[in-house]
Amino acid sequence: MDIPKVVGIVVERDFGVFVELVASELVSSGGCTERELVKRLEEKDGGDRVQKALTTLARNGLVHKDDGGKFRADVSTINLRWRFPYFSVMVAEEFGEESQLVVELLLVHGKVTSKQLFTDERVGSSRLSALETLISNRVLEPEKLASFETSEHPPAKRMRSASANFVEVPKTLAIKITSREEALVPIPDKTDSDTTWKLRLSQFHLMACNKICTDLVRQTIDVQAGAVVEAVLKKTLLKEESISSSSFQSVSEATIYQDLKDSGSSVDRSALDGKIELMCRPDIGYLRRFGDQIHAEVTTMLNIVRRKTAEEIILKRFGPEARRMFSLLIHKKKLEAKHAAELSMLNQRKAREMLFKLHDSGYATVQEVPRTSDFKQSKCIYIWSVNLPEAYKRIAQHIDRSCINLYRRLKTMEEEPKEKKDSDLRRKQKEFIEVSILRLQINLMLFRDLK
Repeated sequence: MDIPKVVGIVVERDFGVFVELVASELVSSGGCTERELVKRLEEKDGGDRVQKALTTLARNGLVHKDDGGKFRADVSTINLRWRFPYFSVMVAEEFGEESQLVVELLLVHGKVTSKQLFTDERVGSSRLSALETLISNRVLEPEKLASFETSEHPPAKRMRSASANFVEVPKTLAIKITSREEALVPIPDKTDSDTTWKLRLSQFHLMACNKICTDLVRQTIDVQAGAVVEAVLKKTLLKEESISSSSFQSVSEATIYQDLKDSGSSVDRSALDGKIELMCRPDIGYLRRFGDQIHAEVTTMLNIVRRKTAEEIILKRFGPEARRMFSLLIHKKKLEAKHAAELSMLNQRKAREMLFKLHDSGYATVQEVPRTSDFKQSKCIYIWSVNLPEAYKRIAQHIDRSCINLYRRLKTMEEEPKEKKDSDLRRKQKEFIEVSILRLQINLMLFRDLK
């Protein structure tokens, strides 16, 4: 991952140019005090802007202060913000637009009190419903325990960013998911005595994992089988923090059937038994049965999706021959070049060309095995293989690079003259780029976050 570029684009997208300068300086220097930052950035206002920028970064968990008084950037959290536009879209699809507004508010500001979640009388009741939905699905959690009642938290008046007590931040994410900018308000440096809410970012990964696995089952089997897997996984969404097959809970068959009935599914008990038995077969392996308990093999499903996605990426980059060679090396584990050519039905020259393309991109590895003790190259054989974890890391790096290029393209388009920027062609191009970034973020979660 190109850390400086990712930090620059993500922080500028969410907090503005100056906050990005401060974050980039912390990353490049490895950490420095506030006074050192003021000196490095040649600030002449006594460091007020630096202090506000550090407050913004600290409130969002992007920097921390060590025992020596130095501020250090949390690169892992900054990298996680790559996925924020996709998190917003995922919440809108799952819980609705009002929940999306709450999540975007928290994504931008980090922590919000109960009163600050309400902007005026018009959205108060729907905002409360959205808040209750997010809390019940463990997307939100309180930083300190306190009761939440509407009578104790009337809608707050709109706050203005002109006040000196506020840290100025952009009102929305760079990829604009919603046009209701008035719902995003500046947040004070210090919250009052109300409950302070924050997002459980791990829950977004669980939601993405649920969606990826369910979509796989729907595509490879049918919609009813996908509903069964979704019912199993949703029970875990309300309990677990991490993502692996061992962390997901087993669910009884009776509970699955009841959940499907409650959701309006028309599947009967015999059809449910047939779907479960089909997905428990060794050659499919999406589920596993322990008596009456059904367990989802999440790691198996994620590995299938990862491999299929990797093959599609190679197909688009290098063509069908390279994809065939990649799949062959995964299946056979290790192959000599001439055997790879025979099995892939390619001539020797074309097979070597595909192997070296995969090797140069980091998708395949080659091992030199000497036949004699003198280690002469002419008497060595070369064994080709695919190291899938390393190949997935390389794919994630390529996705990072693609996202960086697309964000730069968006920024260039924003700086164009108004007449050109507002043209129909530019709007279509911008929409296409934004959709492409969201698709790339899904793949980035698949290859980097979901293990």
